[in-house]
Amino acid sequence: MFGVVPWRIRQEVDRRTSHDYNQVSAPQTQRPTRTVWKRAVTTNTGNAVADLRLVLVTPEKTMFDRSVASIRLPMFDGSAGIFPRRAPLVGRLGVGELKVNDTDGSSESYFVDSGFIQVKNDQVSVLTQSAQPLSEIDRRAAQAELDAANAESAVGDAEFAVLAHRLERARKLVNLSSEH
Repeated sequence: MFGVVPWRIRQEVDRRTSHDYNQVSAPQTQRPTRTVWKRAVTTNTGNAVADLRLVLVTPEKTMFDRSVASIRLPMFDGSAGIFPRRAPLVGRLGVGELKVNDTDGSSESYFVDSGFIQVKNDQVSVLTQSAQPLSEIDRRAAQAELDAANAESAVGDAEFAVLAHRLERARKLVNLSSEH
C-alpha cells in the first residue's frame, strides 16, 4: 500500500515541491502527465565530473594521497568498483589487486593484503597490512612463498586460519605476477 499513490496526490506533491528541483516534463499524452524531476549534479568547482580522493595507508607509511578517477579493489567476499558520488561504505578488504585509474587515463595496480576501506564524500581511505606495486612482485619469490605454504600443515583452528590466509595470499601473488 505504501508504494501506491494516486496520481492526483502525486501531482499535488510535485506541484508543491517544484521550487527545489529543475523541472523536466514528460511528453503530453491523453492521460494527465506525470512530472519527472532531475537534480543538477556539479562539484564545488562547477565541473560535471568529480574525482575521488584516494588515501592508501600501510602500517609503515602512506603509499599515496591523490585524486583518481576510479578504483577497483578486492573485498573480503568479492570485489568492488568505486566511482565518484558513491554511497558511503565501510568494508573489509580481501587479498588481491587494487587497480587505480587516474584522471589522465593511465592506471596503476597494487597488491594489497587485507585491511579495511572507508568511502565518505568522494574520499576513499584504504588501510591495508601491505601494499606493493605489481611491477615489483618477483614471480620466483611468489612461487617460493606458495610452495612453502603448501608444505605447511595446521593442527588447530587458529593455525588453519593463518595457513589458509597464507595460501590465498601466495596464490594471488603468483597469479598477479604472471599476468603483469
